[in-house]
Amino acid sequence: MKIDTKDIVKQSEKFALNVADQISKITVRPFCEISFHSAQFRDKTTLKQHIGKIPKSDNPLIYILRVQSSKK
Repeated sequence: MKIDTKDIVKQSEKFALNVADQISKITVRPFCEISFHSAQFRDKTTLKQHIGKIPKSDNPLIYILRVQSSKK
């Protein structure tokens, strides 16, 4: 069995270019936008009363990147 290193390099380059292309098209969308008045977060006790305004997220501050194979 012969290993074609030129083909491996060629396929790796294609994959890397595909990943670079996909990364260049990434958009970041906020989960939510919320504003607090300074009186609502003056101290920990006061903030606890207003913390319910912030919706819970299953993935706080986690980014998920997916790399898809190019269409052949």
